[in-house]
Amino acid sequence: MKKIAALLSLIMLLSFAACGPQISAAESTDFSYTVDLEGITSLDELEDRIEEHLDHAISSLASRWETLSAEIDTYEKYVEHPEKVSDFYQTIETETEQMCIMLREYSAAYARMILDSDMSADDKYDAVDGINDCLYDDACDEIHDEIYEGILDDMNDYFYEGILDDAQDDVNYSDWYDVISKEYDQWYDTSSEVYGLYYDTSSDIYSFYFDMSSKLFSRDYERAEKLYEKFLQKIAKAKGLDNGETASDAIFDTSVRTANDIEELESVVDAHVSECVQALEGEWEALAADIDTFDEYMNNADAIEEFHTHIEDSASQILTLICNYGISYTELILQSDSSYKDKYKDFEDFKDCIYEDACKSVKEDIYEDLLKEVKDYYYDGIIKDAKDSVGYSDWADARGDAYDWWSDARVEVYGEWSDTRSDLYGFYTDMRSALYSGDIDEANDELQDFRDKFSNESASSSETSEGGATNDEDETSADGETDISSDGGAHVSAEAENETVAEVAIDTNGIRPEFKEAMDSYEAFYTEYCELLKKYTENPTDLTLLSKYGEMIAKAEEVDEAFEAWDEDDMTGEELNYYLEVNNRVLQKIADMAD
Repeated sequence: MKKIAALLSLIMLLSFAACGPQISAAESTDFSYTVDLEGITSLDELEDRIEEHLDHAISSLASRWETLSAEIDTYEKYVEHPEKVSDFYQTIETETEQMCIMLREYSAAYARMILDSDMSADDKYDAVDGINDCLYDDACDEIHDEIYEGILDDMNDYFYEGILDDAQDDVNYSDWYDVISKEYDQWYDTSSEVYGLYYDTSSDIYSFYFDMSSKLFSRDYERAEKLYEKFLQKIAKAKGLDNGETASDAIFDTSVRTANDIEELESVVDAHVSECVQALEGEWEALAADIDTFDEYMNNADAIEEFHTHIEDSASQILTLICNYGISYTELILQSDSSYKDKYKDFEDFKDCIYEDACKSVKEDIYEDLLKEVKDYYYDGIIKDAKDSVGYSDWADARGDAYDWWSDARVEVYGEWSDTRSDLYGFYTDMRSALYSGDIDEANDELQDFRDKFSNESASSSETSEGGATNDEDETSADGETDISSDGGAHVSAEAENETVAEVAIDTNGIRPEFKEAMDSYEAFYTEYCELLKKYTENPTDLTLLSKYGEMIAKAEEVDEAFEAWDEDDMTGEELNYYLEVNNRVLQKIADMAD
């Protein structure tokens, strides 16, 4: 490894020195949650440090539980000191959150060491599996097993089903019922919170690992760096270190901006989508600052409801903007002087930029983060806290409305995101299939159909840069290969078309049995996945379904690995078509489920 200390300094900037866990003196720990990379020179040493650090954190929490259980060992002592039990539940939530952030930081450190190492490209790709094995599998599972299924199950057995249940016949029933009901409520709330923290963290780490693995496999180190930086931003946001960084003067402008080439366009897309998301986040910060009490919430309920609708509309506009950038991206590919084999390959970058990165911003920043912030602030915050100080009827109505608005917005945003991704992936596969077979007329038709569906006046193909697409003139490439027609489409000469087919075709002997089996297994898994997710959306409080979903996420690793092992360049034409068909069917299942 080279320059490890200096290159890992970015991670240390996110340490808890500036934003440590808020724990009372009575509950203080004998260690810090700050990621400690001192003396680490290899991935093996880093894995040992991660294991030791997490074990220490969980052992400390378990030790304090043992102390509490020894102190509160009768019904009478529980009733005399209910705050000690409540405080410990809060401690579990707080420290679990800090552990989860710590694991994200260690995941980033792991990736940084790989990116900065002298390893070969193949070794870097192999090494990134350590994030999956050490962080996603081992560390996240330890939080689940030792806290969610360990300490919290022990607390339920000890208090709710133990000393409190045993006292039923010895004390006043009404008093006993209130005590045991409150105990169950706080245990359930903490269990749900801890499971959510575990689930979100494991999902984040697995997504980071999977995306990083994909970038390292394709040797796309530039995108790997972008992925790493975005993960750091997500960590900073979880720690509250990005407060005040939202651009207050961002303009929500969805007019497509021009670019001279693909590299420039990718930068434009990333900046523009980020700008739009930041503008929406800025509006939310202003609203939250203006309406920050229950009374103000009640007096401005219409504004809150309208903002939820505004989130839906904004997400839809951003997704449409992304599709229009997809049109610009396609036009630049078709106008290039490269061979059609290279054009076919260039569409993989289209997938990374438009389908993956740009759409991910909507899902992560709006669907996951912004809507969660709104729910936490009003439904689980201001409104929940006002329960004992206002009339129950008003409180219940306000909380019910807040949940309904949030739930509706969440469904709408997810549906728009899923539909857009399905449209983009279908377009991507159709374009690649057309170029793969040398059917340039079909490629033009696919582009025009997509343009007709998503173009608007502010994002029409006539608004292009000097080096971009134009609709007024015919253009011929330097080698005479491509002719850009008046509708922006590309036509290839018979000679060039024959050359394209010769360059791209690999085999025409059909589909190998093992290939079909792999594709069918992939589709069957995601059919089961969609069915489970549908059940969960119908009953989101069912922890059994959440547990099963966690198992599905773990199983997805094996399924995705088997699917990704197939290289498109090694497929026959029939296999590629079947590969694309399976992907389209899977995406359609997800889209149908969202509807």
